[in-house]
Amino acid sequence: MLRSLPILAAVLGCLGFAPAPFRKPIPPDPTPAQWKKLQGNWVRARYYVNGGTLHQDGNTQVTISGKAMTYFTNGQPNSWWTMTLNARVSPPILDLEGRPGPTSTPVFLGVYRLEKDTLILCARQAQNPAQRPTKVDERQMGVLVEVFERKKP
Repeated sequence: MLRSLPILAAVLGCLGFAPAPFRKPIPPDPTPAQWKKLQGNWVRARYYVNGGTLHQDGNTQVTISGKAMTYFTNGQPNSWWTMTLNARVSPPILDLEGRPGPTSTPVFLGVYRLEKDTLILCARQAQNPAQRPTKVDERQMGVLVEVFERKKP
């Protein structure tokens, strides 16, 4: 028993200097790439209000430039929003805060889905992040779901 003690001490001593396991690399933040994909001109094809009431559209356009979103109706700007985006979570978050003008006070907390040239935004007017929709679903009460198609040049 005493003869194995030095061997045991040597083995334990070596283990103390063993390299630590490699940490998994942190994946890159997808948010900058999502910002780039959202830029441009969009046409609102349809929208759903308060649990599924469908409204056809085609007259409302949106321009996303940087972190600004501007709504146009019949070619005239009518509301301006500052966007906040977080694509690290699922579903990704897109919040809108009204800028000076007719939309200067509302805050819409939302989530979105981007499928090629279709942007679907599901949002609720709220201040508390706990009230943000948890999924893109037009059947949810109290939410606005907007479906935008990228405007072709």
